[in-house]
Amino acid sequence: MGTRIQWTEIQTNDRSVEELLVEQLPRLSRVAIRLTGSATDAADLVQETCCRVIAKARYFRERSNAFGWFSRILQNIYYDRQRRRRPEVPLGEHDIAGSESQSIPSWRWVSDDEYAEALSLLPTVYRITYHRYAIDGHSYEAIARDLGISRVTVGVRLMRARTKIRFLLTGC
Repeated sequence: MGTRIQWTEIQTNDRSVEELLVEQLPRLSRVAIRLTGSATDAADLVQETCCRVIAKARYFRERSNAFGWFSRILQNIYYDRQRRRRPEVPLGEHDIAGSESQSIPSWRWVSDDEYAEALSLLPTVYRITYHRYAIDGHSYEAIARDLGISRVTVGVRLMRARTKIRFLLTGC
């Protein structure tokens, strides 16, 4: 195990954490813009990252990998924000009124025959997997065990089957 560098040692060595942070700001800004897709949100993210880096400077261990430590803090802040963020749903005129905005989904108008035809058009591997899950009620694990495939493969086949069925029934 490596020795932990204390905050006092960081200040007296070549450069302080603040100096390393200032040096890495352009790179952090580029990472933030890639994550957020917005210059304004990226600037907020970088600012919060700087505050957290300075507050947690005593935990900084390795000067040679300053950018790695800074960018990990930036990414963690971004992911925390994303988890906490509520989906933004724009309100229209009908949304305020209430019942007018609640339309019946297009799949509600699909007949049993249309559904059966869409299932029959699926490739065999997707149809078998979908049928065992949606119709027979088997779990991912049971399907994987029965078909001799991984659980992930079951999930992928179900996703592709659903996408194809949706396209066949609604055209979207």
